[in-house]
Amino acid sequence: MVSGTESDAHHIVWAKKMVQNDMERHELCDREFAAADADGSGDLDVNEVVDLVFKICTEMAIKLPKKEKIVELVKVCDKSGDGDLQQNEFRTAFKTILKSAIHEAEKEDIEAAAAKKAAEEQQAAEEAAAAAKAAADAAATAAAEKLAAEEAAAAKAAAEAAAKVAEEAAVAKAAAEAAAKVAEEAAVDKAAAEAVAKVAEEAAVAKAAAEAAAKVAEEAAVAKAAAEAAAKVAEEAAVAKAAAEAAAKVAEEAAVAKAAAEAAAKAAEEAAAAKAAADAAAKKSFEQQRAANQATAGASGTDAHHIVWAKRMLQNDAELHDLCDREFAAADKDSNGSLDVNEVVELVFKICLEMSIKLPKKEKIEARCN
Repeated sequence: MVSGTESDAHHIVWAKKMVQNDMERHELCDREFAAADADGSGDLDVNEVVDLVFKICTEMAIKLPKKEKIVELVKVCDKSGDGDLQQNEFRTAFKTILKSAIHEAEKEDIEAAAAKKAAEEQQAAEEAAAAAKAAADAAATAAAEKLAAEEAAAAKAAAEAAAKVAEEAAVAKAAAEAAAKVAEEAAVDKAAAEAVAKVAEEAAVAKAAAEAAAKVAEEAAVAKAAAEAAAKVAEEAAVAKAAAEAAAKVAEEAAVAKAAAEAAAKAAEEAAAAKAAADAAAKKSFEQQRAANQATAGASGTDAHHIVWAKRMLQNDAELHDLCDREFAAADKDSNGSLDVNEVVELVFKICLEMSIKLPKKEKIEARCN
């Protein structure tokens, strides 16, 4: 015996096969019916039918219908009106249960596929956003490290240039001092020595001015390099921002897909409401046609040809059952395997109108359904 409540694909295939193969389905129903009919009375009460349906569904691992549905189905299939099901009535009931199980399994498969797709789209959006953030962080870190290295190199070059200027100033001072000493030792005129010293000082001043100008030029070059590095960092930040905006667009598209799914669900609800309105209009039309036919039948009598047809149907169970099953399936719009009182009334009126036989009163049909 297979346990669990989920419909295994193998057993759904079995259920579809049983619906299509009347002979094999009837053999199964008859065998199980005979085993459940412990007292040999030839019929099963409501509780025995519920137990038998649960037994077959459990053995074949197909979804169990609700007990209330089975009880309602017994009332619909109980053509004799004795509250029990005979063998042929159980055949009809079990075929309806198989159709309902197939419908529920297919509905669950569709819902599961939709949920899986939504989860995959959500995961893809989250992964894209995470990748964009990681790229932005990496770009910012690389830019900061590169800028720090360039500033350190510029500072080192400036320090080396300053040291060189200091060395050259020291050399110039030593040269001036040597010139003064030579002038004194050679007894050169003090004025000439002072003139030489002054010339040397002016030369040193000119050299210092030239070195200061060179230092300013170097600092301008360093500032230019820093500006270029900042511009490059700004470009990389713009690239990271574009990646983040692309990830946000993916998330927006996922939201749009979700909104489309919600709109489809709303359209399905509106279609169901339109169907209910159409059913109400059809019911009203049936009532009007019924009144007209009753008036015609009262005035001219029922056509003898259709009375012969009605008698023949009562004597031929196979043809009667085939007609009932075909009309029941056509009226079972939601494929739940059962008809409510109003649906039964409409179906009886439809068959009577098509065969031009006298319409029964609505109250009598409702009384038989209850």
